[in-house]
Amino acid sequence: MGDVGLMGMHVPGMSWRETREAAVLAEELGYSCITMGESWGEDALTSLAQLAAVTSRIRIGSSIVPVFARSPANLAMTALNIDRMSGGRFFLGLGTSGRLVIEDFHGEKFAKPLTRMREYIDIVRKARARRAARSRRGVLPHQALPAPVHAAPGEPADLHRRAEPAEPAHDR
Repeated sequence: MGDVGLMGMHVPGMSWRETREAAVLAEELGYSCITMGESWGEDALTSLAQLAAVTSRIRIGSSIVPVFARSPANLAMTALNIDRMSGGRFFLGLGTSGRLVIEDFHGEKFAKPLTRMREYIDIVRKARARRAARSRRGVLPHQALPAPVHAAPGEPADLHRRAEPAEPAHDR
């Protein structure tokens, strides 16, 4: 089939059983990857870990996980674990999300999104390279993250500045 993926595996009205079955079918049909994002309630990373458990070849990843929702150390640890559980099939997509989701749902101040994104990318890259990473939120342990990291644009005014810190979307 080539390099064709399915984005947004969480479909409104679809049961979790149907989502798992769709992931298995996508793998059987030869799709290259499946992704899930998060915004108003469902955690993408927990869902992707379960999809990794019911598939064996298809790459799995987050389309956008907001950097304001977790500490950089928590995000890197979770990504390390999912990548290990999936046999190296995981990729991490990061984004800033938007003021409404971050402030109203997560209860965090939506301040300096570009700075926050760059900090997270730097810390996750250091984790991938097995270097200790220090942020204003703590120290990340020495573990490697082989999974690629992708950055998504957030606010339209920042599109031209947002893509440069991340890795190419097809680096695997």
